Amino acid sequence: MYSHSLKNRDKLLDAFSKAGDMAYGAYCYKLFRPIHQQLKQVELYPSPWFPGDFNISREWGNIDQTEQQRWMWSKITTLEGEAIGTIVTIIFHDHTQFRLPHQPQVIALTQTSKEAVVEALSERSTDFKFALEFQIEYAQYLQSLEKQT
Repeated sequence: MYSHSLKNRDKLLDAFSKAGDMAYGAYCYKLFRPIHQQLKQVELYPSPWFPGDFNISREWGNIDQTEQQRWMWSKITTLEGEAIGTIVTIIFHDHTQFRLPHQPQVIALTQTSKEAVVEALSERSTDFKFALEFQIEYAQYLQSLEKQT
């Protein structure tokens, strides 16, 4: 088992050196794949797949970007399509190197609509409340680049 972990670690370090933060996506895929398989066995389905929709996720952290956290979520539905709750995943990461400063955390919510989830998470964390959705943050970043030229 340990050699398998080292092999994964080496692949993720290589991915980070080539593609930066996209290596965390590969990490999440490996981390959540067994959970997806177990949920399917009990006929529960996350939507979107764990850890959630990157475009509506929110991120913040320290000024040197070595202690970031990204909050994403997935609605859980039954085989019949009934929404039964939401699983929020918090991924702690470093933008300067491939490093996970803390273990991922999970929050279970009874809320299932995007609006209700955002409200519940905003009540839990003022950092979440004031962080922008990725798609909004990225659009603003692109606009700032255009203004520089």
